[in-house]
Amino acid sequence: MPIKHKNLFRKALRNCVVSLLSVSCVADAAAQSQLPLIYDGHQSHYFGAYNAVFIQRAVYSFQDRYIPDTLKRENNFFRKSAGFGYRMSKLFLLDMQEDYLFFIIQHEAFGHAARYREFGSKNNSVKINMAFPFGSGHGEASPGSIIRNYTPHKNIAVSIAGVEANMVLANTLSSAFLQSDSIHYRQALLYLISQNDQLFYIWSDRIRGSNNSGGGDMRGYVSKLNNLYTPLQNSYTIEKLSVQSLFSFVNPLQAYSAFTILYSYGIKGKKYLSKIPMIRFGQVRYLPYLNYNLSPFGSEYLFCNIVKYKNKLLTGDLGMGENTFNNFYRARFRFINLVKNNRIGINLHAEGWIQPELELETGSNTQTENQAGGAFKTDFMLRPFQNRNTFSLFTQLGYKTKGFTIGEPLAASFILRYGIALHL
Repeated sequence: MPIKHKNLFRKALRNCVVSLLSVSCVADAAAQSQLPLIYDGHQSHYFGAYNAVFIQRAVYSFQDRYIPDTLKRENNFFRKSAGFGYRMSKLFLLDMQEDYLFFIIQHEAFGHAARYREFGSKNNSVKINMAFPFGSGHGEASPGSIIRNYTPHKNIAVSIAGVEANMVLANTLSSAFLQSDSIHYRQALLYLISQNDQLFYIWSDRIRGSNNSGGGDMRGYVSKLNNLYTPLQNSYTIEKLSVQSLFSFVNPLQAYSAFTILYSYGIKGKKYLSKIPMIRFGQVRYLPYLNYNLSPFGSEYLFCNIVKYKNKLLTGDLGMGENTFNNFYRARFRFINLVKNNRIGINLHAEGWIQPELELETGSNTQTENQAGGAFKTDFMLRPFQNRNTFSLFTQLGYKTKGFTIGEPLAASFILRYGIALHL
């Protein structure tokens, strides 16, 4: 179904208002995560991700109140089997259909189309389909006008924008359930879908290509990279990319999410996995994992670290580029609840990188050696009512230099996002 972007925000805003009322009615007192509902100028990857997590919470909280998850008296093997079948049917026919829409809209409307908007294209269109058995599950984003100065780096950024946007969504979800120290099975479902978008897309393109039925964005990514860096006498292949992508499976959050769906919810009939397992050092808890993403310079390996102390959360990601064409590096940190009291909350986001310079203007003489850059963002949350601390005004301010970082514009730019946040 086609979606015109000039109407997209109006529809999203209307749905978000309804979602806000729903969340307020069904807040779970045990959870402590921040759920921003925001707006930004380009309707960026972060716009889609933050609002998707907020709306999904509203939807499943409302459904949790009115749709039972267990059959009465599941006290023997037959009844437990029937209950498991009921929950898996509900998961496939209702829950997954809703969460797939969040995923595919994020991929197309706030992934590919977000880059089109960033590069100046107007009246872009998006087509989406529901997942099987109600649709093909396919989506498509098309620019509505000619993009000027469409350089190779911009072209590559558009190819990977869909999977990049879902990486932002997966990171936003993981931050939410790490803050609350619990995983709802619907969060787990959307996390698995969005976190593995890149891996599944790469492998899908590999399989389709081997069957002589063409390929999609990932084969396009490989082709564009090889064309850009031909003088280096090296090359990427979709087969090489598919093997590298398996790196992202070394991630306990994926295992915890699958456990939440299949065991906690499917077998036990419980909505949450409580107390996410982490390595303990006294009151400090630590969890490492690996990740993998694509960039305009090649693929990148990430070593990710989560540290939690009481209600404070620190994440640190160290990235290193796979050096088929370029060596590049990044370090990214987030401090959640750095300041938190009855009136204000402050989060900090900082990132630095060394990477090849992006060509953002046709005919520009970009330097071949690596350039240093970085980004800094601060979240300010102000609670206007002291006696009700679930609601705050939200503003994210920051600046980034020219360069590639997940979810942000390629050019040097100020960052401004604003809205509200619920603390649930």
